[in-house]
Formats: sequence, structure tokens, C-alpha cells
Amino acid sequence: MKQIPESFSLFETIIRNDYVYIDKTEYIKRYEDTGVMVSMFLRPRRFGKTMFTEIMRYYYDKAMASKFDELFKTTWIASHPTPLKNSYNVLKFDFSGVQSNIDITTTMKFFRRQTIRGIKSFCRNYPELFSHKVQLCNSYSFTSAVDRYYSDTERFVSAADVLSDFLDSVSDELDSSKLMVIIDEYDNFTNDILSRDPGVFADLARKEGDIGAFYGVLRNFNQSEVIERIFVTGVLPVTMDTAVSGFVFRSISDKPSLNSLAGFTRSEILDLLRETVDFEKCSYSPEVLSDIITERYDGYRFDKFCSEGVSNAALCLGFVSNLIDGRYNIPELNISSVNDIDYVKLSGYLDLIQEQDRERIISAITRNRLIPFEFPGSVKVSHEHAELSKDEGLSILYHLGFLTLAAADEMKKARVKNMARDHLRVPNEYFRRLFAKYIFQKRNLSWSVFSDT
Repeated sequence: MKQIPESFSLFETIIRNDYVYIDKTEYIKRYEDTGVMVSMFLRPRRFGKTMFTEIMRYYYDKAMASKFDELFKTTWIASHPTPLKNSYNVLKFDFSGVQSNIDITTTMKFFRRQTIRGIKSFCRNYPELFSHKVQLCNSYSFTSAVDRYYSDTERFVSAADVLSDFLDSVSDELDSSKLMVIIDEYDNFTNDILSRDPGVFADLARKEGDIGAFYGVLRNFNQSEVIERIFVTGVLPVTMDTAVSGFVFRSISDKPSLNSLAGFTRSEILDLLRETVDFEKCSYSPEVLSDIITERYDGYRFDKFCSEGVSNAALCLGFVSNLIDGRYNIPELNISSVNDIDYVKLSGYLDLIQEQDRERIISAITRNRLIPFEFPGSVKVSHEHAELSKDEGLSILYHLGFLTLAAADEMKKARVKNMARDHLRVPNEYFRRLFAKYIFQKRNLSWSVFSDT
């Protein structure tokens, strides 16, 4: 049986060590078919966005061309390659490591540090594009020299300063090549701050701040055609809405063809189970285990007309891992301990919604009713606008995965009068319990008694 990797996002490690892998490479072609060059793909945490950005990096980067046959040999895209395969110089940033439980100044230092880290990785692949900019010493490697060059905080105060200098330097060396920029978890740290203190978030994400300036640099180099494609992943649109003015990232999150780009479908869950579970030792069939996983973690739709929902990928993998470690006893559904972060975020974001609207939302959830909803054009947070309206709050809860779109047939069953209007519902048992915990604690009831039953 195949092993489940400890990290779910290291594509090359997973393939080389023959860990279980659910093939999502068909979505590379679907992404290209959207025709969107500057795109944003939003999904809740732990759905597998980072894995897909890694797949994109290996697929599109010229520097990875020699690894294509080895890494993609068993995938869909190997027999259906697109003309863009290994055709870009790829610059990838990962902002998941930016620390947010500190002051803004230090958070921005981490943001700048992660920017330099992405540039160092690029320079490792393409030293000929940047070596003219740094003075090499015998005691330093090339990437160390790049690090030292951008560590001059008087010359490069912000991440935007670093990025601008770098792009300006390599643009003269690219010849006919074009850059593709991939940004993973663009809002990981800002979302954490927003759930705790919207005032601090407003200071951090304002369009005149470091984050707005960073994306302003990307806009300028995209308009000058140095950068041809930009692909950004995240959870919420609010940071981009607040920080960026005049730069249009087109969301491809609600494209029906990309509904299952992240997360697992039922057929993918069955594939996962058959490749990892020894059914000679397990008394449950793949179908029974799939039903349990579906009840706990499934139910997400990002287009109400999609034929099937998807499940949270990391929670599915965690279930299977615990099943195997527990000698094939069904793991308990636990929303505490390591998953407390979900409850903390749910509480924080619900508390941002105007009290009257929040009570209406909670009332609908308590009665298991669908919640009528209209996507706001944008959600911007400022000191003057720190409290969210009903639809703004629902939009955030939807993007975070606490709520999801009701399917068209669910709306018919609930006798919804206006079928053209979107409705939201709690996606699965995991989040029903989180909402129940919130309601119990707000009403000063004992959650521990309920959770043990």
C-alpha cells in the first residue's frame, strides 16, 4: 500500500518516494482554457492549493524541463501536454510563512524576507539572469550573495523595493522569454490579523502600504509585458480588495470547470482509500469509509450547478492516516486540540458581523435553513468600516469554508422562491459542530457535555 506523506504539498518528494498522489494535472489545461492571464484562485484552508501551485511550477518553469518525464509520467498532462509546457521563467512566492502574531513592523520584515526567499530560489535556477548585479566573494555562494545584496535595509526598505529592483534587473536579461509569477497563500498572515483586530488589518492592508506597493510593482511589470502570467492563491478577496487599486486580478474561483481543482471528489476519495488502506485488515469497505468521510468533510460547492461537491483534502488525508494508525478503527470526529484554529477564526469572523445580522445568520443555521446571499462587489476593511454587513460577513464565511453554496437541487427541495439568488448552508458535520460550539459558548452553555454525547 502507498504511504501518506507527512507534508501534502511537496510535489517532487511525493512523486520520487511513491507516496499516494491524487492527480490534478488535468486542471492545468482547464486553467489555460479560461484565458485569464492575471488570475486569483480562492479556496478555504487545507484544500490543496499549495500542491497545485507546486505542480504549476514544475510544469511551466523552463528550469524544470529535464524533470518533466520523471515527475509527470503517470499523470493526465503527460499525454495531454499544452504548448506552454516548460515555457516560462517562473518566479514563485510563498507567504504562508509570514508571522502575524507580532507588531506590523516585524510582520512586514517577514513579508520582505519571504520575498527575498522567492527571488533566491529563482536565482538558483537562473543565475545567468542576475549574476551581474551582485559581487561574488569566495566565502559566499551565489544565492548567499543575492541574500546579502537585498539585506541592505537602507537601500531596500520594503518588499516592494526588493521586487522592483529585481524585476528591473532581470527584465534586461530575459531576451524573448517571459516571466510567470505564482503567489501562494497571499493572504495567510493578513487573514489571521483581520480575525483578531480589523483596525490593525486596515493599517497593514491599506493601498498606500507595503502590501499595496508590492502588488503595484507587479501591475507595472505586467503592463510593461515583462510578466505575462500571474497566478495567485489565497482564501479571502478582502486583502486584495483593500490593498490594491487599479490592478484587476480576475477571480477564476467560481469557474465550474475548476470546481474540483482543489479538494477531493468522491471518486478521488475512493482512489485514495484503495491505494492506502489494506482492506484485508480493514472490516469496512471503501464505499462505507467514503460515506463517513463525505458526511464529515464533504459538501463544498463553488458553483451551485456543479454535479458534485468536494471534500477538504487535508482532513480526508488526516482521516485515512488516523484510520491506519488506529488499526482500522474509525477515528473520532474531533474539532478541538490541533484544530482549535478553526474555532478561533470562526469566532473572530462572526464577531466582525453587525450584531443583528449575526443573530439572523446563527438563527438560520440553528434551524438548518438555507441563507439567502448576494456576493458583494468587494469587501474593504478600514478604520471607518471595521464592522461587516450581512453579505460581507457571509462572503468571508463562505471563502473560509465555514459555509458553502447550496446546490440547485437543494434549493428546490427547500422550496426557495428565487432560484436565481445564491443561498448558503453549512457544508458538513465538521463545521456543524464548530457552529454548535460557538452557539453554546455564546449562550454560556456547557459545550463539553454536548460534545461528549
